[in-house]
Amino acid sequence: MCSLSKQVFKVKVIEIQKMETNSKGQRIAVVKIDKNFKSWISEVYNMKRWSKKKFEKLFFDSIENYEFSKNIDQIKVIVGD
Repeated sequence: MCSLSKQVFKVKVIEIQKMETNSKGQRIAVVKIDKNFKSWISEVYNMKRWSKKKFEKLFFDSIENYEFSKNIDQIKVIVGD
């Protein structure tokens, strides 16, 4: 049996900053991540370099069971400090 008290867990959070609509009527979720998160996700998913397309797939796969996901057509990723 594993003792959780001896392990350290860090939870990475993706925050949707705002929603936008483009000229085609597509709903875009603006997502801000920091450089550490970008490095972490690249390492966890064995990306040799950052892949926006792969991140988008991971993002959509992770939210597909939530009702609000039906209101998102694409995402725009902003990498901050």
